[in-house]
Amino acid sequence: LTHGNLDATTDAAVRHVFRGSNHRFLGLVPLFHSTGFTGTLLAPMQLGAPVQYIGRFSPVATLKAIKDDRCDIVIAVPTMYGAMMNLKSATREDFAHVFALICGGEPLPGVLRDAFEAKFGVPLFQGYGLSETCGPIAVNAPHARRDGSVGQILPGSAARISSEGEVELGGPGVMSGYHKLPDATRDAMTPDGFFRTGDLGQVDDDGYLFITGRAKDMIIIGGEKLAPRELEEILGKHPSVADVAVVGKKDESRGEAAVAFVVAREGQTIDPAALKDSLKANELPNWKIPKEFVVVDELPRSPTGKVLKRELAARLNQPAT
Repeated sequence: LTHGNLDATTDAAVRHVFRGSNHRFLGLVPLFHSTGFTGTLLAPMQLGAPVQYIGRFSPVATLKAIKDDRCDIVIAVPTMYGAMMNLKSATREDFAHVFALICGGEPLPGVLRDAFEAKFGVPLFQGYGLSETCGPIAVNAPHARRDGSVGQILPGSAARISSEGEVELGGPGVMSGYHKLPDATRDAMTPDGFFRTGDLGQVDDDGYLFITGRAKDMIIIGGEKLAPRELEEILGKHPSVADVAVVGKKDESRGEAAVAFVVAREGQTIDPAALKDSLKANELPNWKIPKEFVVVDELPRSPTGKVLKRELAARLNQPAT
């Protein structure tokens, strides 16, 4: 991400959402996350607005900051809003002065969205973005909101739907590429510079983006997207590995977790610790490291030789009996 990417995204978000500098931000999402970095560092800095951070999320401390410290812009993930909603001490009066409660990082369940507004009388404004777009590229706002959507595309950016139904994003906030991964960069971009998100969706006539699902291979871990190919390329180079496929497994705390199905080379045995070390040696963060390594004799494949990841995912996510 270049300085120009970040500057363009921040400018567009400020123009689209905040409409002035008389705000006090509350930062809950870690600053290493694109949502937290753009929304609760760059945006308030550009506006000249104060921002208060809570280092470890607590629904009680968050409500106190909103109520007592008059924080009127909150940027958080849905689970945080769910925790606030479940506080017995929380009332409508606590949120009466709020300008915008912005929600990102993971999908906002409709049940939570509706229950929160019914209880407190204020809406949750869902947004959408990725690390590859510096965070927000579509956001619902007080003056422009459509339930079920992730908002209108920010000024200067564009969204289109491919023939396969995949959301493609373009504009000055789109990344220049993946660091030292030219092949992955080439695969992620269209010839005319649009980013292939891996998400499925549609755009209505008023420019509101709706996310309807995601491409089957993408794994979403705590709101971050993991492309299995990145892990597969590294693991496939390990001397003990003959074949590998990475899929997502449902995880109560993170949404999904990566699981690697591995076929051993003849005469070799699979050591999960050694495979984890090989991934860490490539400077992958811990959240990308597979939670499990499953050793199999072979990977299921179609007649054309394509790995049938759907079968592997079904094996992992089948209901317990």
